[in-house]
Amino acid sequence: MLEFPEHMRIPDTTQVDVAIPGWHINGHGEKCRTNFNLAYMEGAGRTVGEDIETTWAGTNSLAPSVREMAPAARHDTLNDHWNGWNFRKVVGFRTLFFKRFNDAYNMSAKQTGVFNQLSTTFPPATIKKWESVITTWEANPKARNPYAEPASTTTLQDVRLALAKEEAAEVALGNLPRHKMSLSAFLIAGFELEDSQYLIRREASQMKGNKTSKQLADLQEKRNALHRLLQNWREAQLVYTPHVALLLSRPPSAPNTTTPLPSSSTLSPSEALPENMPLFLPSSLPVHIRALPELKAICQLERRLREAQAEDALAEVRRQRRVIQGLWLFKRLNVSGTGNRPNTKMITLYKCFNKKTERAAEKYRSAWRALCVLNPGGSWSTRFKELKKEDISGPGKDADDTSNSRYLPSWILLVPREEMRRVIVYLRWKADWWRERSALRGHLDTSILSGVSGYAHKQASICLRIAERCAVHWLPQLENKGLKPVWAADYAHLVNRVSVSETGVDDTERSEDVVLELDGECEDEDSIDVEGYEDGINVEADVDDDDDFDFGD
Repeated sequence: MLEFPEHMRIPDTTQVDVAIPGWHINGHGEKCRTNFNLAYMEGAGRTVGEDIETTWAGTNSLAPSVREMAPAARHDTLNDHWNGWNFRKVVGFRTLFFKRFNDAYNMSAKQTGVFNQLSTTFPPATIKKWESVITTWEANPKARNPYAEPASTTTLQDVRLALAKEEAAEVALGNLPRHKMSLSAFLIAGFELEDSQYLIRREASQMKGNKTSKQLADLQEKRNALHRLLQNWREAQLVYTPHVALLLSRPPSAPNTTTPLPSSSTLSPSEALPENMPLFLPSSLPVHIRALPELKAICQLERRLREAQAEDALAEVRRQRRVIQGLWLFKRLNVSGTGNRPNTKMITLYKCFNKKTERAAEKYRSAWRALCVLNPGGSWSTRFKELKKEDISGPGKDADDTSNSRYLPSWILLVPREEMRRVIVYLRWKADWWRERSALRGHLDTSILSGVSGYAHKQASICLRIAERCAVHWLPQLENKGLKPVWAADYAHLVNRVSVSETGVDDTERSEDVVLELDGECEDEDSIDVEGYEDGINVEADVDDDDDFDFGD
């Protein structure tokens, strides 16, 4: 701040709350979206904080011209345009805040009823606890953020680590595993085989028409590899769950082995394929076998692993959906990327991530079905629901959905009123600022000083007239709502002098010279209608040249 002039420095005692503009925050991570979101800040109204972007958007068309100019000419040209934008914005405050106040007043009454009705569905203790968490976070941003989505606390790798430590403790006590593959490793290997079976089934189903020799060879090699893994895994399975042998055919023992291996000789051609062979994990065993006391421990172990698997799979589904949503948003906004090449590339990317989403969804469904068998109605059922195909959508909402800003609580009514007050105060200050400028060049020639002083007083008059027009436009509506701002007394006499012809005309029926999206502060903001300069400002001096209006600082 030391680089700024003294009158522009922020006092050291000022508390600055930092936030990220609403459009740019979409490109930030989860922590930024929860900790620096304008919608979560106390006192923030319907805004996204992207006001400067609207000015830049309006001056983008100047680029081909100003890039050919010298620095001084470029500086003057940009200043002229930005002064024009500033002036149009100030003139538009009158109708803009009139519209916003009406929206805020109506939505405040509506949302208060919705909020009260929703609150009755929760116990008072829950509401009090939630309010306490919100108050604590607003007072101390380092506290737990109530708006942050709870992260998965237990992953499959966490459970693996815990089980490995438990097995190490058992080994230290002299309890060695019955097979060289530990029990937890056996179950996790079963999950991986389950996933491999799904991948091969999907690949086989996607082969349409006449298959080439290479395609058939690649598929057969994958099946052979899966079959070998299944045979090795079956050995451990018959050690930990020997009852599975009753469900498998029993051919003669293979050479140099003592363990009878399952055979596919009695299976149908489709069932004989390794991707279709049943694995007979504990969750897929018949009830009378699964209920045996000796299988209780392995069933509990699978339940723990399945819960973690469901957590991981669901998190992966969400992540892949965010990636896909980002791809489509990028494609929609980058309209120049049309044609076969970019479209084909985008479709290829979409199919790739969509396959990953389907794979994660299948993992979740397998885990969910297993949990329904192993622990029906358990505590997991409050977190994990059946995942249907139509559930895999988003994130985001449809284009015709109501914007988030419509769900703000009732205090949004205070924001337009405060903005109205600030407009009046700003215009008064600007008028005084221009009057002070009229006496700063006393050393000039009398004829020049007269023109400079007249120009400054003219600008001051324009500011005061705009303030009067805003007050006349706003006060009747505020009084109808039973509200009387502190600045009302200064302009009450003007309201009574407004002609019947002027008050009877609706702003929406006037012929506007300029249709300007004034500040773009809301994602669903309507275009703001700004009246022509002569109609919007009734000044005694002639106002026939846009250059007379200088609102640049």
